[in-house]
Amino acid sequence: MTKAAGSTERIWEQPIDTGGPPENGATFDAIVVGGGPGGSSAAGYLAMAGKKVLLIEKDVWPRDKVCGDAVGGKSLSHVSTLGVKADLESTPHFRVTGILFSSPKGNKVRVPLPEEDVAKLEAGYSLPRAQFDALLFKRCQAMVREAGGSVIQGGEVRSI
Repeated sequence: MTKAAGSTERIWEQPIDTGGPPENGATFDAIVVGGGPGGSSAAGYLAMAGKKVLLIEKDVWPRDKVCGDAVGGKSLSHVSTLGVKADLESTPHFRVTGILFSSPKGNKVRVPLPEEDVAKLEAGYSLPRAQFDALLFKRCQAMVREAGGSVIQGGEVRSI
């Protein structure tokens, strides 16, 4: 496990302040429902493009979801563009260097990832879903608010 010197551990277990609700009658360029990796990323990219976004998440941080607890190499360019990679690197995580498949009978197949990706730290990471989601949500909600948007935790969309 990699841990940066002086890093604050378990920040993902802390509440995330997303500010107050939007004013009555507020208008938005986009409304994103769901603050998981897909929704947070969509809201972050929209905010980077100068759009006023309303991001609605049904849960309240901290929260967890069932997951394989990995961020694949193909996602890392987005993690970097959204400004989350340095945050991820500053918290405990494992760097993925390969994939191991095993059967109930004990048969195993190890698939190494490309050495150049591993060397460039672009092969992937393994870390708890709660940790990754909180890092991504915290960064993207800040981007949304900085661009004039709003974020609601504990909200529910019942109809469109």
